[in-house]
Amino acid sequence: MTPEADILVVGGGLGGVAAALAACRAGRSVVLTEETDWIGGQLTSQAVPPDEHPWVERFGTTASYRRLREEIRRYYRHWYPLRAEALALADLNPGAGRVSKLCHEPRVALAVLEGMLAPHRAAGRLTVLTEHRPISAESDNEALPGATAEELRAAAAHTTPSTQSAQVRAALTDHYLSLFNLSSDSVTTTVTIPGSSAEGIRLYQGVQTVTDSGTALHAELPAASATLEPARIVLSGGRIPVGLRAEVRDGRTVRLTGPSCRVTVSAQGRSLDVTVRAGRTTTVTVPRATAYPLADLALGRTVFPTAPLPPAMTDPGAAVDGDAGTAWSPGPDGRMVVDLGAEQHITEIRTQWRGGQGHTPVSQVEFSLDGRTYSGAARLSARGVLRTDRTARYVALRVTTSATRPASLVALNIA
Repeated sequence: MTPEADILVVGGGLGGVAAALAACRAGRSVVLTEETDWIGGQLTSQAVPPDEHPWVERFGTTASYRRLREEIRRYYRHWYPLRAEALALADLNPGAGRVSKLCHEPRVALAVLEGMLAPHRAAGRLTVLTEHRPISAESDNEALPGATAEELRAAAAHTTPSTQSAQVRAALTDHYLSLFNLSSDSVTTTVTIPGSSAEGIRLYQGVQTVTDSGTALHAELPAASATLEPARIVLSGGRIPVGLRAEVRDGRTVRLTGPSCRVTVSAQGRSLDVTVRAGRTTTVTVPRATAYPLADLALGRTVFPTAPLPPAMTDPGAAVDGDAGTAWSPGPDGRMVVDLGAEQHITEIRTQWRGGQGHTPVSQVEFSLDGRTYSGAARLSARGVLRTDRTARYVALRVTTSATRPASLVALNIA
């Protein structure tokens, strides 16, 4: 079969469906192919509920994805015999699972996705081919649609990052560096990143050396792994000499060694002019910039319980959202659990409270590797701090508050 369309989307997972929807809404004709007999990927044929960020119920999604979530809940409310209290939940979690705020059956996601695509299929704009794999494609226009001559020349001249190791692939998009180790062994390699003094030399976490065409970054990747790195620091100001070595410690600090020069060091919109002397190490910390990545294992992680919450308890996600304006009210004898995503070595736990008439509530933590069996119960100090030496994936915090001195947890930090 050789269908014709403006756009071919290969792969009917969530990303492929989203791409097809966007193209159809823009008036393009689309062919969407999927090797299996179900579109939807993770949510359907893989039977994995959505793994989402903690703020998904409030913000941080596209309009199409929010509609998908709303339609899944609407499907359950319309077709399933839910109890009255479940029907009343705005943030209904049909499976009441702990791994996602929207646990649901694969067939429901499939039905909703098919419904979202149906108007475009009926209008003839979209052809969906399940159990199909493209083997070739032909185009009658090799140019970039809508591109000017200057844009085409710039695209042709664009250089991409490269690596010394054949097992590592690199890509650079909007100054975000992606590295992929395709081998079953850990790899140490040098990544050549294009750049120039005129545009500013962008530095990534680790050690880089300025070259004639950009920089050379020392990279170490575990077996079968991928990493996405933002540019932490930018060097600018005149001609930056070849051989200048930069070690980025965090989002605001860099150590410079090499030829003498005068450079401007920028981070997060703030800048500092510095002088580098040959034979010396110059450590630069940009004032009022944040030392990303933050050493908080709990920040933005999945927390429990989810809806429905126990009486007097509010969403525990407010304790790990990094927002000082939100807080978790535990209620009487409240307990929350943070999933760190993987086993982590934990040395310190800190809590920051609001209210309580100046008194920190009595609280203790427990640790678990599997989320079922907890051990190592330890009480936090009067300042809300615990220093420890544990390895765990799940950390449970139990709080005893007083009815006369209620308190709310603004931040739970785990390092």
